[in-house]
Amino acid sequence: DRRGPDDRLFVADLIDLVAGVLAAPVSSETADAAASRRRARSIGGASN
Repeated sequence: DRRGPDDRLFVADLIDLVAGVLAAPVSSETADAAASRRRARSIGGASN
């Protein structure tokens, strides 16, 4: 195995970062933006 301790540390830090992002609550700004986008899609019939 060519991976050294630095690679394992990077992977562990990356996993911790992703877990933190996924567990974090959504900000009110993000929730408002998502709701606005959903409304625009339902009214305009956009396919994006």
